[in-house]
Amino acid sequence: PPVLAKVRVFDLPGGLAALLGELAKPCPAVRVPFMAPSPADFVDRPEELLFLRNAFLRPLRDPAAVSVVLSGAGGLGKTRLAARFCQEEDTIDAFEDGILWVTVGAAPDIAAAQRAMYSALTGIEPQFTSLASALGTVLSGKRCLVVFDDVRNVADVDAFPLPGTCARLILTRNRSLIPDAWELRLDAMTGEQA
Repeated sequence: PPVLAKVRVFDLPGGLAALLGELAKPCPAVRVPFMAPSPADFVDRPEELLFLRNAFLRPLRDPAAVSVVLSGAGGLGKTRLAARFCQEEDTIDAFEDGILWVTVGAAPDIAAAQRAMYSALTGIEPQFTSLASALGTVLSGKRCLVVFDDVRNVADVDAFPLPGTCARLILTRNRSLIPDAWELRLDAMTGEQA
């Protein structure tokens, strides 16, 4: 999207005081959340990383708002691979409005995860009950990558209403949970990788 800039013209020397006054104002900070964990002890898996790049990153760093399922048995490195992808400079640049991470698990606390995501996006601790609606409003028009780790029930992903501009990376042991998404099936590492 085009970058809009606010331009002010100051005639010098008379405008020097106005210029200094403008520079003294606080700079509006844009909040760009980054919730992905660090990929500790990552073993390079170039083919799998290439798949994720091709699925999410279009030419000219235009992110694709798609859903990708990274599936495989427990302990094969789904979380570390996703974390590594999130740490790549091209991924960070493409998803300019942030990378969000939700760990779901066997006994998910959806409300706590929604609060954490809302706080990461706004810098404000939510004080209301309709978090799903508020998240949808805050995410409207944003280009974010949302990673759902250890998903066991599709309802846990559906509790986070994402606009069409956001991409989803869903890590699960059960591929059949999200039938209409692209899939990267993670198998055991090669002997060299292990």
